[in-house]
Amino acid sequence: MKRIISISAFTAILSVILCSCGTSFSGYDSTYYFYEAQRYHNFGKFDSALVFYSKAIELDSLNPEFYYERGSVYYDMDNAEKSLADFSKAISLDETQSKYFHGRGMVHAELQDWEAALPDIRTALETDPENPQLHGLLGDIHLAQGDTMGALMDFENFLALAPDNPDFHEKTSYIYYGLGQLDKALEQCDKAIELNKK
Repeated sequence: MKRIISISAFTAILSVILCSCGTSFSGYDSTYYFYEAQRYHNFGKFDSALVFYSKAIELDSLNPEFYYERGSVYYDMDNAEKSLADFSKAISLDETQSKYFHGRGMVHAELQDWEAALPDIRTALETDPENPQLHGLLGDIHLAQGDTMGALMDFENFLALAPDNPDFHEKTSYIYYGLGQLDKALEQCDKAIELNKK
């Protein structure tokens, strides 16, 4: 849907409203705006969330979490360019957080930029190897690149961590079928059907 008001205009309007209600942008620290932004984000009010995350960043431009969360809002709004910029900024401020690389890797993957996505997901896995979503995403990337065996290994790693996910049993079933391993394909298919009944 086409945006009928720009973010900058929305920010100005919201500032006026807050002031008229006795709550201005002054007198609060960055964490106040951060938690308010999270509240708006959780309720799907993305424009309002952006306003408050941006204010938090204005007050504390060295907090990587603020950029990560704002990047997540942009991701939810399908704004890949700004999402990538914020995830990259978060990484530049703190390279130890798996979720920052995970976020940027997801955006690259959705843009089908596999060469950029792979190193981010692999870096994320180095610090968070028990995260099934990372193994699943890595498998999807390998499958898109035509690396069937790599994808199979990734999906099996996912299922070792999250065995009750029917979607990945189904994905694994297709791979086994393509490899001609019909018994394993049928086994995985049966598991997917059983889990979908629950």
